Amino acid sequence: MKPNVLGYHCNDIERCERFVHEKGYLIWSDEKVDEQWLGKGMYFWDNLSNANYWKNQKKKRNPDGDHRIVSAYVNLEKFLDLTDKQVYDGVERYWEMMYKKFDIQEDPEMIYIGEKLNYLFDYVEIFKKKFKVIKINAKYSNQSEIHKDLITKKTENRPRVTNQNKTIYSVKYKSSLKGISFVDESEERWVL
Repeated sequence: MKPNVLGYHCNDIERCERFVHEKGYLIWSDEKVDEQWLGKGMYFWDNLSNANYWKNQKKKRNPDGDHRIVSAYVNLEKFLDLTDKQVYDGVERYWEMMYKKFDIQEDPEMIYIGEKLNYLFDYVEIFKKKFKVIKINAKYSNQSEIHKDLITKKTENRPRVTNQNKTIYSVKYKSSLKGISFVDESEERWVL
């Protein structure tokens, strides 16, 4: 059985309609800011709250815009798991080899992970063939008080559970998605 995770994405209604109804269409993001994240791809979050957060951000920037949330099952059979330190370190080593081989002039300390991934997926055949989805965890700097460590003894110097980390998936191919649909935002979610 292929492993899957339900992912959520927020965008304008036109792009969401195309994504749901057109066979090969992905809401492809290749903005400069994505170089700080996972590079080019369609971004999904692993829970609805994160998609709602981005919907609210989009509303702030464009109050007249009509934004929707879509969901899809993301197939993780061929995914690059950058939450795994050994995998991340391997990508960095591979990048260093490519950096030297192609004599890239940019300061290596100033190159974001998304830039590296864009380069590797654009020019290195094994990345294109082997990986269809990239996974990373992120921690937003502007988190509300609700996002905090989930234990009360904060003075302890040890690992703790938290809901501050946000899991993000960048999908490179629509063939890695199943069950694509709009999220029914009128549906009441389980809350106390």
